[in-house]
Amino acid sequence: MIAAMARHLHFDCFSGVSGDMVLGALVDAGLPLADLVRGLKRVHAKGYRLRAHRVRRGAVPATKVDVLIANGFRAPLTFAAIKRLIVTSGLPDPVKQRSIDVFTLLAHAEGIAHGVKTERVRFHEVGVVDSIVDVIGGVLGCHLLGIDYVTASSINLGTGTIETSHG
Repeated sequence: MIAAMARHLHFDCFSGVSGDMVLGALVDAGLPLADLVRGLKRVHAKGYRLRAHRVRRGAVPATKVDVLIANGFRAPLTFAAIKRLIVTSGLPDPVKQRSIDVFTLLAHAEGIAHGVKTERVRFHEVGVVDSIVDVIGGVLGCHLLGIDYVTASSINLGTGTIETSHG
């Protein structure tokens, strides 16, 4: 009897990580962009499109997938609204569950930071179309590629500051 080998995806985050980088890495690993676009249309989030293009970061060539926003949600969504968006989508059940799992972890951390219950979290940057597409697209891409498990190196955080809705 021949046992099937598990498909393992490892992200080497030597230069950080972002949703655009994850989506690009999945395309570079063999995920057709058209399949990702088609799959994401099953989520009732409108006002965006995906654009893939080649980039070079130092000596490393890669694909970057940008989530281009024409018009998105007027305000970031709550955790409950994101869960509804996922549950009511036409995504395969494993993609729905894993996407909810990711947002649950994010909501839990956000809830601790703000002293609110997980279910009452109102996301900021994570609750906008770009981030929702990044998260669900990453989970969907792994599903479409038949990935059984994912690991990642330590994330190189770098230094510097950015301006966010939290300041």
